[in-house]
Amino acid sequence: MRKLLLFIALLMGAAALQAQHWLGLAMEADMAWQLDRIPLTTAKIGGGTALDLRYQLQVNLLTVETGIGAAYTLNALGIQDTTLQIPMMDNRGKPLTFVGQLKNRQDLSRNLALHIPLLIGVEYRRFYGLAGAKVSVNLLSRTQQTALLRTSGEYDMYYEPLTDMPEHGFHDYQRQETRGSMRVQTDLRVAAEVGMVFNTYRGYTKYRLGAFVEYGVFDVRKSEAKELLTADMSDGMYLTMNHVYSSFYQASSPVNNLLVGLRFSILFYLSPVSSKK
Repeated sequence: MRKLLLFIALLMGAAALQAQHWLGLAMEADMAWQLDRIPLTTAKIGGGTALDLRYQLQVNLLTVETGIGAAYTLNALGIQDTTLQIPMMDNRGKPLTFVGQLKNRQDLSRNLALHIPLLIGVEYRRFYGLAGAKVSVNLLSRTQQTALLRTSGEYDMYYEPLTDMPEHGFHDYQRQETRGSMRVQTDLRVAAEVGMVFNTYRGYTKYRLGAFVEYGVFDVRKSEAKELLTADMSDGMYLTMNHVYSSFYQASSPVNNLLVGLRFSILFYLSPVSSKK
């Protein structure tokens, strides 16, 4: 056992002598999707950007990389056309059914997150590859729901619904918008990146340009006690839309992140080494 520990210590010492230490920045632009199992939704392409402080430990061809960074992501969902019917009384005491119809609805979320990657890979001449995981801690999420809203009233005494009567609160399709906030769970993403390396300044600075993909294995949805749609009759007639992921509509459906993009890195050489490639 002592011989094994001594051998491991010797290997670690030899690796330390050959190690190169790099520190720098990584900037990215990505396309983003949020995937769920809700029949009502359709994932649309979003996007974002991130800026990381990166540290790289390199021993011969092997590299280990970590750091800390901030990311901004815009996610978008399309929502199927929806109709809400509410029995009520008009101002003359006669019963009617208020009908609100939504079409072309889109739910957006703007997210600011802190993330910490841990990647292991190889770097050989002008090529590199990395794989590992990234923890993403959401700091702030703001939502925006937009749709075209048509309101009408259905009376038993009339064959056709009343619509396009603004003086009675009924109107044809008009743009409707609701803003809010959303809570998001911490995400763990599996990540992979491949690209090219360019060395300059006698090997003491290197640039990398690579393509990456990240998939969130955790369910990031955190449902709240909100209806998907609520009617507001306090000032006219309109519908308040809550983001589908913050509502309790099909709350058991998981939500997973998927990102694909390009990352540019610049790394500065920190420590002397016994030999250079």
